[in-house]
Amino acid sequence: AYTDLVIGLLVTLGCLIALPVMMAHAGGWNALRGALPQNHFQPLGGMTWVEALGYFFPTFTLMVGNQSSYQKFFSARSERDARLSVAGWVVGTILLETVIVVLAMVGGVMFRPEIQSGALPAWGIIPYTARHGVVPLVGAVFLGAVFAKVISTGNNYLFSPATNVVHDVLQRLTMKGASDRALLRLSRMVVIVLGLIALAQSFQPSILATAVYAYDVY
Repeated sequence: AYTDLVIGLLVTLGCLIALPVMMAHAGGWNALRGALPQNHFQPLGGMTWVEALGYFFPTFTLMVGNQSSYQKFFSARSERDARLSVAGWVVGTILLETVIVVLAMVGGVMFRPEIQSGALPAWGIIPYTARHGVVPLVGAVFLGAVFAKVISTGNNYLFSPATNVVHDVLQRLTMKGASDRALLRLSRMVVIVLGLIALAQSFQPSILATAVYAYDVY
């Protein structure tokens, strides 16, 4: 929970600080509108409803089916806290994802020649902009936000299986009377072990590791 809090604050502050600075470097809102196609500023962006829903539903089902989110909700101290966390999660996600999309749009305008020449792949716009498109201090905070988001994803892939191992296997079979403090200590140890196993797989690629990685990416 403490790690998530720090990561969430860093990502949010990094994006909110970087956006106005990048907008100023790009020439402001009017310059952005003039540099992009007009359909970029329409609700559907020139797509049909079928095409728009094709983008919406994969993201929607990913969010509502994310096991790490449910893990956090069920860790709430009360039902009221869980309801508040869900509401905050929905509102916060919509706002922050919108900011991230706008950041990518601004970066795309700032470095259009590099993108058109193929020197800058589209997926690298945000970190490239953080490195080259803003003053060093803001860029450092923004890059910190980018890496924090990556670390958050890695944490989720460690915390969820650690919870399964401790509560669904060890506690059920061998530690039925264990205290919460003992289970917490064990969970932290299991996270470290799983992290080392994942690191070992990254150095020793195999068919199994490749299949697991492909599934995670999917």
